[in-house]
Amino acid sequence: MSDNDAWIDAKTAADVLRVSERQVNRRGNDGDVQTKRVGPRRVLYLRSDVERLAAELQVLERPRSTVIPKRDMVPMRDVVGSIERINGELVKAREEVGYLRGQLDTQAKQLTDAETTRRQLEQANARIAELEQQVRTATGPWWLRLFRRR
Repeated sequence: MSDNDAWIDAKTAADVLRVSERQVNRRGNDGDVQTKRVGPRRVLYLRSDVERLAAELQVLERPRSTVIPKRDMVPMRDVVGSIERINGELVKAREEVGYLRGQLDTQAKQLTDAETTRRQLEQANARIAELEQQVRTATGPWWLRLFRRR
């Protein structure tokens, strides 16, 4: 391997380490990776040091980080339009929540009414059974009515 093959640039080192070029520069400045200056601005990194650091950091076991591209300024009318659209959706959602709350209240009242009606039905059935017993007693022979009262 020649001396030129043993050195790699910051972009290649960043790909190997799965970090940004700036972090590679920091590692070089901290002495974690041996560097060699080529020209006034270009810095090369020793491949073996980069590979050793990648092994220490267990780079292959972690996912590659995704760089989020910087976005340009968004025109104000687009922002206002988005806010108005979202506000409209919010108003619709609030109306739907109000409608659903009304439905829930109605159903809760109906459930309460059903429970009250069920209790009244049970009381009416008990009263019917009591009256039927009185009718049976009243329609029996006179002498049974006479002796039962005692």
